[in-house]
Amino acid sequence: MDKAKKILNKTRRTVSQTSIEGIREYIGDVPTGTQKFNILSVGVRWEEVLGDREGTKFDVTLPMILGTMEDREGNTYYLPIDGWHRAAKAMVLGMETMPVVVLTLDETYEIDMRNPPKRRRKSKAPKAASLQGS
Repeated sequence: MDKAKKILNKTRRTVSQTSIEGIREYIGDVPTGTQKFNILSVGVRWEEVLGDREGTKFDVTLPMILGTMEDREGNTYYLPIDGWHRAAKAMVLGMETMPVVVLTLDETYEIDMRNPPKRRRKSKAPKAASLQGS
């Protein structure tokens, strides 16, 4: 997360909106806390999210950071890197969308070099419209 924030501090990004439904597949359902996805031991601590009644711990106005990934067929998808708890809080509040900033494919692999792409290429951050409804 610190590497992602350093990259974002160097380069201005457009803040886009993404669908909460698109993020739900990663963080699970409210209020059961049945988490469907856990990467690098990061997940949602639902008891903290549900206990934040004043909304001071998880600020849903701060953008979530998404990394751009490619599957084996070359299809692009977006993986939450930072902001899991903010997304969970947005779900609890019944929000339909939340703000996000997106790292390029190369930037994403710069953060996690365990799975570097076979071909290095410069990639551009996706336009806001491509994130709507993701």
